[in-house]
Amino acid sequence: MLQEALGADALGLLALLRQGGVVIIVLAALSLLAVTIIIAKIIQFRRLRIGDRSFVEPMLQAWRQGDRARATAALKGRKNPLASMLQQVIDPPADIAPQQRDADLERQARSTIAGLDRHLGLLDSIATLSPLLGLFGTVLGMIEAFQAMQAAGGRIEPGMLAGGISTALITTAAGLAVAIPAAAAFSWFEGR
Repeated sequence: MLQEALGADALGLLALLRQGGVVIIVLAALSLLAVTIIIAKIIQFRRLRIGDRSFVEPMLQAWRQGDRARATAALKGRKNPLASMLQQVIDPPADIAPQQRDADLERQARSTIAGLDRHLGLLDSIATLSPLLGLFGTVLGMIEAFQAMQAAGGRIEPGMLAGGISTALITTAAGLAVAIPAAAAFSWFEGR
């Protein structure tokens, strides 16, 4: 009845969760957290058009030619934080000294980068800790396998070890399955 309601795939997943124990549950939670961060960052980066530099060259060309209006037009309506900062360079407030303007721009750049970096440290930690948790599960599985060997005494059968070794392999694979996409996403976001 339960198999019909959930389907064979869901029961297989539940069996893996049960076999991997607490380590698999923690890795599943970390995986969910990593996916949430990745989706939130993709939305944030797309909304701000991070990586879009199509406006920079036209703006610089106009600026070099002394055409402030065309340089400003190249930046108009851009959500990219770089466009906002370039606009302040093109059209600085008259009542602010150049040193103050530079300090304000640096402060704005640091604030923007801090906002883009938010939660990336957590993603990096997930990428770092997941393989270690998988290794921890491997050690626990091997302990279980050796305890089964000890309990069996001289009549050791391969089937007795299979559960512990299987747990070891499941947690290792799960740790890597969480870490690899998290590390790749972290590197990509950091590069942007």
